[in-house]
Amino acid sequence: MPGVSRTFARRHPSFELLFVDDGSTDGTAEVLQGFRVLRLGQNLGKAGAVRAGVLEALGWGNALAFVGFLDADLATPPEDFARLCTVLAKAPAEVGMVLGSRWRRLGGDVRRAPLRALTGALMAWWVRVVTGLPVHDSQCGAKVFRAGTARALFAEPFRSRWLFDVELLLRLPRGVGAVEWPVARWRECPGSKLGPWAMAWAPLDFLALAWYYSRRRKAGGSVPYACLDR
Repeated sequence: MPGVSRTFARRHPSFELLFVDDGSTDGTAEVLQGFRVLRLGQNLGKAGAVRAGVLEALGWGNALAFVGFLDADLATPPEDFARLCTVLAKAPAEVGMVLGSRWRRLGGDVRRAPLRALTGALMAWWVRVVTGLPVHDSQCGAKVFRAGTARALFAEPFRSRWLFDVELLLRLPRGVGAVEWPVARWRECPGSKLGPWAMAWAPLDFLALAWYYSRRRKAGGSVPYACLDR
């Protein structure tokens, strides 16, 4: 990871990299020497760590145009993250978010273990059924936002520890849309912390999130469903 990140930083000097150390107790600190690192005093889980990192980046100044995140295992290469930023830069102003999507297609190089691919497809179907959002892949760990959109989406802590990607879609402010963009390359990495028990509870988590945000919309909150443009 450090070598890939350093190469990316040399090729893309306009990008500022921030690593979030989510209360690690192993050798993570040593591996990340030389990088800008946000060290969390305790383990917050993926949702909390991503939120902390985004808020830290948003505090760097008003010159920040985009902010986003990648999974630490770099299953999505940093070069694909740069492409997502390019897509957002060329998108209409009302598009505030671009989601990386693991579409298997001609010309792409997306490799997933069969069981994980099946599980991902079931999760995507459940997201569409419960939320009504025509999203193909909400869980790909590569997303980029306009800075203003990110401030709205990450202002409050997430209710779900693992399904915060779905919450991001449900939180999109009125008039702000999102697009999916297929990543060119994706690799399944071993060591996922989303175990069978979490997967078994995912449908109930989806229902709880849909119910909560539906109530907020009815109460006049600024979290309507977004229109996703393919």
